[in-house]
Amino acid sequence: MLKIQQLIATFGDSHTYLGWYPTLKPELYLPIGVYPFSDGVFILSASKEYSTLIGKRLTKINGHPIEKVIDSLNTLITDENIALKKDFFPKFIASTQVLDFFKFGASGSYSLEVEDENNNVTTHPILSSIVGKQFVSVPINNLPYSWLQKKTAFTKKYFKEDKILHVVYNSCVPISIIRNNGKDDSLKFEDFQEQIFNDLKESDVDKLLFDMRFNGGGNSIYGTGFVNELSRKNINQTGKLFVVIGRSTFSSAILNTLDFKKKTNAIIIGEETGGKPNHYGEVRTFKLPGSKLSVQYSTKYFKNSESEINTIVPDVKIEITFKDFINGKDPIYEWVKNHSGG
Repeated sequence: MLKIQQLIATFGDSHTYLGWYPTLKPELYLPIGVYPFSDGVFILSASKEYSTLIGKRLTKINGHPIEKVIDSLNTLITDENIALKKDFFPKFIASTQVLDFFKFGASGSYSLEVEDENNNVTTHPILSSIVGKQFVSVPINNLPYSWLQKKTAFTKKYFKEDKILHVVYNSCVPISIIRNNGKDDSLKFEDFQEQIFNDLKESDVDKLLFDMRFNGGGNSIYGTGFVNELSRKNINQTGKLFVVIGRSTFSSAILNTLDFKKKTNAIIIGEETGGKPNHYGEVRTFKLPGSKLSVQYSTKYFKNSESEINTIVPDVKIEITFKDFINGKDPIYEWVKNHSGG
């Protein structure tokens, strides 16, 4: 199964893949969750019995350097760009099935080498199985706004003291569920768009930060319509309009990023995108006759850029460190707040 996916990954089409990931058994996962920051891969969550690992940098698995492990896991991910691989490998790095496939297992036993903030290195035996485990997460002083809203399709907040309207656009969909006073309310994108324009008109907004760093796609028509209207507003000036992209920016969010680049004076900031401008799509599926695994494949090539680039590189590259994260600091927001001029 994984050998087939390795072959498909070399095609360079992230919309074409074998449905192998859902077949991984939860009981064969190491009970940790990781995230790659600019200063290393850190453990952000773990089951209670391994809570001492939380907040530490993961350096080795069973004696194998984490860089070697990641390089091997990346052969399962579409060979489009580094950002896409960085976004996906944390989803299955804890699977012992995957680790064993690459010979990183040791007869069913596993150990993790970690490093703390004082550079002290320790090794910890660890058992698999996340089934029924209660996970705890890294203590965070004040989660950055964009991270706090990761599960919301779209929302916004006006930071009056900084005169910044921060719009979080995580999914290109027509409706978002907003939590208000303990209950869920639905919000149509067309109404959300009008709220933004009303804020720009009625509030003392000096800068608009449109955040797509966690947007995996959907239907680009909503964002395109918004950009068309926004391009005619006074906020469409260099140094006043900013668009955030990152490793999780993909598919329709790529198209909306191109809309901003073509139609506005926005400064693009953040990380390289996981998706690429010219890509295959309009997918179909079929099942393999023996294993019954699903295969998704593309049927059409979409050319959205004259340049055959494999990612969108921001005008200003800003990455987040683990220290920033646990202290609730968003370096992207801070850069926008302190930016002056064009």
